[in-house]
Amino acid sequence: MVVQVRMYRCICCGAVLTVVPAETLSRRLYSGAAIAWALALYGLSQLTQVAVRGLVSPWLEVSTDSDGRWRTLSRWCAAAGEGLFTKLPRLAGSCARRWPRAAATAIAAFAVPVPEPPSLDVLAFHGAARAA
Repeated sequence: MVVQVRMYRCICCGAVLTVVPAETLSRRLYSGAAIAWALALYGLSQLTQVAVRGLVSPWLEVSTDSDGRWRTLSRWCAAAGEGLFTKLPRLAGSCARRWPRAAATAIAAFAVPVPEPPSLDVLAFHGAARAA
């Protein structure tokens, strides 16, 4: 996948501004939609880290030291409470499943309303671009 990035230089001060698609998060390999979906699957649907990895990650090969977990998902859970999605408030307390559940629910609220809303994990996927 290729992401189109535009860079602009200010003619007054020389500062460079980078413009990326809305679903792109700073310093993340995955899109905001994929991260929000993973948080929803883990926090709301109560799937295991391995099951979430199987649904979200495009890589088929997993290192042998994974030991039934996905470190990237753990990092996203921590980052969700610390302002990964800029329009969400910072969360207090421990990460466990509370932060991904709270973040996914808040991100789902950003989804465009539809007559028959789908599940919260789908709404979180669609609301991610507007929450970033």
